[in-house]
Amino acid sequence: MLCSGEALQPWVAEKFHATFSIPLDNLHGPTETTTCTFWRCPPGAATVPIGVALGALEVYVLNEAFRLPPDGVPGEIYVSGPGLARGYLGAAVRTAERFVACPFRPGRMYRTGDLARRDPDGNLEFLGRADDQVEIRGFQVEPAEVESRYADHPDVARVAVVARSGGARGQELVAYVVPVDGARWDAAALCDFGAQALPDYMVPAAVVRMESLPVNAHGKLDRQALPAPPAPAGRPDRRSRDDREAALCAAFAEVLDVDGIGVEDDFFDLGGHSLLVGPDPQSLLDGRMRI
Repeated sequence: MLCSGEALQPWVAEKFHATFSIPLDNLHGPTETTTCTFWRCPPGAATVPIGVALGALEVYVLNEAFRLPPDGVPGEIYVSGPGLARGYLGAAVRTAERFVACPFRPGRMYRTGDLARRDPDGNLEFLGRADDQVEIRGFQVEPAEVESRYADHPDVARVAVVARSGGARGQELVAYVVPVDGARWDAAALCDFGAQALPDYMVPAAVVRMESLPVNAHGKLDRQALPAPPAPAGRPDRRSRDDREAALCAAFAEVLDVDGIGVEDDFFDLGGHSLLVGPDPQSLLDGRMRI
């Protein structure tokens, strides 16, 4: 069975091997090469790489300086060698943008726009599209990299991570998770699982349970149909004891755009971050100060 056109999820591979007794091959490649990498998926695989280059093709993972990053560091996939198209008919500008000089062999290589990283065995792990990058607190983030972390959790069957507006908090990541049948749902534990391996700006601000992920007419994930997460809410369990605590609670509520801030609430647990803790430029002009 040849699988291509959409990322092969481990749970799909597991179902396949439970149903059939034939090999399952994961293929990857843009139209400009048809297929450029291959990996045979064994039963019980925890992850499903896109594998290694096919035939005489050369597949590189390069950074913005066209250099090879260390294993495990994300980069963009470039393809060179026989089987690569020469360009786009009647579109010289577009051809020049995507088919660039290859620094490793004579000829040109194709800039796929796909992101990947190479594991110690030399296999490529697909990380999504470069144009899917989002900016979170000034950092460029690949949602697929966050998805790959949560997909490693034994209670997660499927996961999608998207960036949504958090109002005054700016762009935030939201993880939509379909749990494994019978798994105990614990959103806080899933957040902790992500925080163990991801920098804080890549940890989703919310984890939303889903019965299934919405798909479009082509069977691919419909990100526009994912519901908005519930707004963060404070826990005003203990009332302010004095004017100072009341002022701090009011300031937190204003900056975070959250109602009902309590003395025991944590600024960062409610979506706060360092970019919200500086003076607001307009308040300085107005002669007011805001945390």
